Amino acid sequence: SSKVLGHSNATINDDVSRLRALFNFAKDEGWISGKSPFVKIKKLPTESKPVRYINSEQINAVLEVAERVSPAIHLFCGLAVLAGLRKKEAVFGHWEWVDWKGRAITVQGEDEGRCITKSKRHRTIPLNERLLAILGLYRKSEGYIIPTDRYSEGKWRYRYEPRKAFTSVVRAAGV
Repeated sequence: SSKVLGHSNATINDDVSRLRALFNFAKDEGWISGKSPFVKIKKLPTESKPVRYINSEQINAVLEVAERVSPAIHLFCGLAVLAGLRKKEAVFGHWEWVDWKGRAITVQGEDEGRCITKSKRHRTIPLNERLLAILGLYRKSEGYIIPTDRYSEGKWRYRYEPRKAFTSVVRAAGV
């Protein structure tokens, strides 16, 4: 994709969309009047990347590397890869959500006013043997599933940021 001033077409499209929304909001509030300068701006072409799937050998490799790195990334990888939890769902997951007898985890839609699931609704996911075993290694009766000592307050902050660790785990696993 072409770059304009070092930005990808997707970034430029996102920025124009935000500016268009900001202009429309200001117009709706009566702060400005006139025709939007963004009406005639067409989206730039972007490349769509094909969806990538990983096989069972790659899953095993990721989980083995993650276990050697730390409990936090091991739990994150297990929840993400084996249960399909999104980043926010895994990071804010609570031990109270795990139903050990029913072999399921119920992701809460909201927690302390913070939206956890994308739909804001609870969803229950069955847990397979492998994920039950991973969770069992670190099992607690309450609190967050993923341990962290670096918690920063704020509505828009994650209590644990797995991006760097996850990237290094995936790279080390050869995926």
